[in-house]
Amino acid sequence: MGQIIQLPVAAVRYPDPPGDLEPAECALLIAIRWWVDAHRGGDNPMPRPQQGLAMGRARTAASSIDAVIAIIARTVQRLVAVRCPPCPHLSGDEKGPLHAASLPQAGDDRLAERALRVALLSAHGAEALPGLLEGLGERLAHAQLLLRRRPTPFGNPLILDTQETWPPSRLSATIH
Repeated sequence: MGQIIQLPVAAVRYPDPPGDLEPAECALLIAIRWWVDAHRGGDNPMPRPQQGLAMGRARTAASSIDAVIAIIARTVQRLVAVRCPPCPHLSGDEKGPLHAASLPQAGDDRLAERALRVALLSAHGAEALPGLLEGLGERLAHAQLLLRRRPTPFGNPLILDTQETWPPSRLSATIH
């Protein structure tokens, strides 16, 4: 198996446990976790996020989440820690997409690309996401699911959690 080298990145302050997240953040996090969980199991990743987001009047956001996570899966630079849907903790890697999705809603489209490039993706992958993240933000906002931009204090490094990693290039039945 490959070697994982962790680089510190600027911390994004999110509460742990995820139950303390705001409603829009919870909806996005669980949709991401359901997508990854289905992908790990070799299933179609779309039905669960669509069902969950339909309850929050944001069913159309599922296609944006699918596109964003699929690009992340194809262009990620290392193993990514995504927890199983009921996990009561938030991984450092889960904070990246939550933060990046909040930036276009705050009018910072270019920062979303930079945030994902630093945290997870190749330059090519990060360049493909700003438009998709903007569309995701618009769809969530239309459903009154507004993502709050959280602070990223520089100088406060976050050492990424690796208890549960998701190798996107290979299906894995391992669930946290």
